[in-house]
Amino acid sequence: MKQKLLIIYNQEPFSIRDGVTAALNSLMNLMITIYIEVDLFIVDDNKIYRDVNIDSNNYNIRSINPEGIKFNTYSIIVVSPITSFMKIKKFLPKSRKFKLITQISDCIVYELWVSFLLSLKFRNLKLSSLLKTPYYLYYEFIVNRESDVVILQTERDVDIFNSLYSSKKGISIPNIVLKKPIKLKKVEEKNMYIGWCATFKGDYFYLAKWFCQNVIVPFMGKNEYVKISFLGSGNIEFVEYIKNKFPEFSERFISNNFVEDIQQYYASHMLIVSPIYKGYGLINKTIDAMSSGKIVLGDKTAFNGISGISNEVNCLIAESPDDFIQSLEKVFNNFSKNDIFNMGNKASQLISGQFSLEKNIKKIRQVLKEINT
Repeated sequence: MKQKLLIIYNQEPFSIRDGVTAALNSLMNLMITIYIEVDLFIVDDNKIYRDVNIDSNNYNIRSINPEGIKFNTYSIIVVSPITSFMKIKKFLPKSRKFKLITQISDCIVYELWVSFLLSLKFRNLKLSSLLKTPYYLYYEFIVNRESDVVILQTERDVDIFNSLYSSKKGISIPNIVLKKPIKLKKVEEKNMYIGWCATFKGDYFYLAKWFCQNVIVPFMGKNEYVKISFLGSGNIEFVEYIKNKFPEFSERFISNNFVEDIQQYYASHMLIVSPIYKGYGLINKTIDAMSSGKIVLGDKTAFNGISGISNEVNCLIAESPDDFIQSLEKVFNNFSKNDIFNMGNKASQLISGQFSLEKNIKKIRQVLKEINT
């Protein structure tokens, strides 16, 4: 395809720092694999990167206001996330010669509803989630009305979005993080670390506190050799909090600064916990850990959007605190080195066979063909 494409983001997507930039980076790499001429506009900075490509980091960067962009010179315009759509919408011409694709990843209205339900579960009532709902209901309605295609992360999110807005525009394009190939290694010696990569602030802080109190601390109380290592935004402050709350375990709670190679972090742990309890979106940290050949222990929503998940085959699924503790006991006290390797290897095979750039390319090509006919 030799059409010209414009990507509009709210922040630069070249380095992955969190779930948002993972989605931006993945979509950018997908589109520049298909299109030859690709420009990238960062709406928050009023900067445009000309001729973005995979092979070079040397971009022609210019300052420009949205009013100065000739939108109708592009065949396709891709906007992500929904905050970018809100900011750029008023600048888009009413008479359009381009197709508009908007990526929102998750249905935010549903996300807010689940956030409210979780606030009840973890006894931290959060009415703000309900108060925000009309605002995002309106904007998602506008996104659906104005866009030719709406990209979400999973088929479940597509079903939720399409049902909510009586739409057929939602499609599932999961994040694909381009990584160097890895070779899985046998477990040479018993590593007694649990890994937990998440954002330990905001709504998740209360879930993390609950999980530590009801799962991690009871398990560690019976297994004196086990430590847990935290990684992600807010993890340093969270570790200080739980050290103060459970001082007897303070030396066994480990915080981490930014890790350049996430695969190296996963490789240094026997097991990765992924308690999510939300039921929407694609959990990138679950996919990253599984693709790195690690056993992931989570509730069923931690594996949302992954087909072929099988408990005690390629992952461990638990719901109640007792279920989580029993699964931890199995891995640290009953599993052999081969058991650990084999489950991690099956996890890696499942992810590599399901999440690939090639599959996304095939799917987006078909969608583009349909909206251009």
